[in-house]
Amino acid sequence: MMRILLLLSWMAVVPAAPGSGLPAGLVLGEGAEVSRNGLPAAPAAAGELLYAGDVVTGRKAVRVLSCMDRMMGTLPAGVAATVEARGVMAERWETRTPVKSCYLPAVTKGPVGGPKHLGAMMVRSLGETGTGTRAERMAGLPEAERGALERELAALAGETPEMMVMRGVLYQRARLFLDAREEYEAALKAWPRAVWLKTLMIAAEDAAQRAR
Repeated sequence: MMRILLLLSWMAVVPAAPGSGLPAGLVLGEGAEVSRNGLPAAPAAAGELLYAGDVVTGRKAVRVLSCMDRMMGTLPAGVAATVEARGVMAERWETRTPVKSCYLPAVTKGPVGGPKHLGAMMVRSLGETGTGTRAERMAGLPEAERGALERELAALAGETPEMMVMRGVLYQRARLFLDAREEYEAALKAWPRAVWLKTLMIAAEDAAQRAR
């Protein structure tokens, strides 16, 4: 099947590494504004990645995921939260719940709300869903690696887009690139303005083609 995707020049998928410039959290719902790099706050759609130094404010109550302190919380309307090395910090939360696991893709920081100018158009042909089934691809992993992946995936059950993204990260780390792409594509359907997911899909597909 032919798919047309946008390769965004302002984003790059990079190896996970400590330090600034990599995402620390996610905006999970509509109604947030984010100030980044000292610029005025801009509307942030569901699926906006958060980075250290960002300030996120809810125009209405909005859910936020913080991987730094493994927390999912609802930020009240009008309350600002700062993204810090220790987590997303606010004076008060409507709800605040710990999460078992939290994984985000290593996507470099771009402007809030996506690029102002789109990069080159790229056409990708996936054919069908790839070779074999997901279960068969999992079975091809070394036993210890497969067991660890299964345990990590068990903590990310559910069909919410944030769970799909985190499962995609795990599949990509395990070199199950087609499965990573499928998870990112499913998340994009729920978060159509999260354009960084399109870049991850391209990267995962390219890796899958190189691995054949």
